Amino acid sequence: MPQGELTEQELAAFEQTLGRLRRLRFDIVDGAARVYDPIVRGEAGSPVSGVFLKDYREAAW
Repeated sequence: MPQGELTEQELAAFEQTLGRLRRLRFDIVDGAARVYDPIVRGEAGSPVSGVFLKDYREAAW
């Protein structure tokens, strides 16, 4: 088999992995909002630092 060529079994496993990755829970907009929210809070006078945020609220570790 030439180098770099996939077998049918390897290709099937790869496609299965891609299928799982396509069903990610968060999209790019949600990810951006989770990064941007603490910045906006800080600019508004309520800085968030050194805490764990879950669904935009402080949560226990």
